[in-house]
Amino acid sequence: MNTVADAVPELSRQARDLLAESGEQLDRARREVHERLPDLSKGLTQARRELAGRIDPDPVPRRRPRWLLAGVVVTAVSGVVWTVLSRRPQQVEPQSTSDRPIPATPPGGSRITGGPATSAAGGPAARNGSSGH
Repeated sequence: MNTVADAVPELSRQARDLLAESGEQLDRARREVHERLPDLSKGLTQARRELAGRIDPDPVPRRRPRWLLAGVVVTAVSGVVWTVLSRRPQQVEPQSTSDRPIPATPPGGSRITGGPATSAAGGPAARNGSSGH
């Protein structure tokens, strides 16, 4: 009768042989797949194109880049126009000369005294059209 200790070396040898044989088979399969891969890739690409041609025989050309470029150009031109117009000197309407002259004395009868900042003729109120009341 064989004991387990006698069977271990035989089983070990069989495992090594089986491992070497499976490694060789895997190597052969890898090389075969590697050799067929370019043909498979070309075949899949061709099949995809044929299917796409059957589904949509007249594909619409993409025009997205053209619209994107047009949008960028319009935006740039708008920015330039805005910049030019915002820096342009504005027309200022001349102050209308009133038919009534500015009185030298206020309605209360006292004389106007003080510097130009408070006088009716040269102060800020007179320059912006306010009568000061």
